[in-house]
Amino acid sequence: MKLKAIGRHLLVRLETDSVEEMSKGGIALPPDYIEKLRGGCQTAEVLDIAPCAFDDQPDVKLKVGDRIVTQKYPGSALDLDSSWNDGKANMYRVILDTEVRAVFSEDGACLT
Repeated sequence: MKLKAIGRHLLVRLETDSVEEMSKGGIALPPDYIEKLRGGCQTAEVLDIAPCAFDDQPDVKLKVGDRIVTQKYPGSALDLDSSWNDGKANMYRVILDTEVRAVFSEDGACLT
């Protein structure tokens, strides 16, 4: 199956959260503290970009494979068969170009 973004949308795969649930000293961190550390943000990998995405922002040079920062629950989750892509179908979302908050670059994060 191949998915293609249309309009001003992007197809992204959410990355797993990088916040550890245990401190370096072995203390379990409470869920509300972990959520606070995450700051309401989510990182994702760009899988497809629609032709009209970022038309009003010509300085944004986003490409497939880039890592982005977006809000915690961006766009629309794809309701795919759970057997698709090793059971990680719920990690895929279709988001608007306006939901991209920052783009990771080799020399650091580049705010959009």
